[in-house]
This record gives sequence, C-alpha cells and structure tokens, in this order.
Amino acid sequence: MKQTVKWLADALIALGLKQAVWADDVSDFKETLQVAEQGNAEAQFNLGLMYDNGQGVRQDYAEAVRWYRQAAEQG
Repeated sequence: MKQTVKWLADALIALGLKQAVWADDVSDFKETLQVAEQGNAEAQFNLGLMYDNGQGVRQDYAEAVRWYRQAAEQG
C-alpha cells in the first residue's frame, strides 16, 4: 500500500512539474510569436524551432518550415 501511494505521489509531482514547464514554454511561444509577426528574422527562426520541437505549441513541421523560410528570406 505504501509503495502504491509513493508511486502515485511521484507521478502527480512529475505531472505538475511537466505542466509548469509547459506553461513556461507557452509563454515563451507567445512572446516569440509577437516578435516574429513583426518581421524579426531571429524570432521567426526561433518560432520555427518551437514548432519543429513542439516547444510551447503542438508540433507542426509545416508551420516550422513556413517560419524557417520567412527567416531565411531575410538572410
């Protein structure tokens, strides 16, 4: 019984930490999106990375390529 409770507590803690990291990633994503939409090439590249890796947003390779291209077009 104690082992089950310990395992459950560990799982809940891990889930809470994962959600906290996800919340930070979402905040970073929103800030990067705002700057990228203003035409900042570095932010556009970083946004591509975020879509590529699924960091703060659902992984989407097509969106990643779109943002990589926008950054590349600026040199």
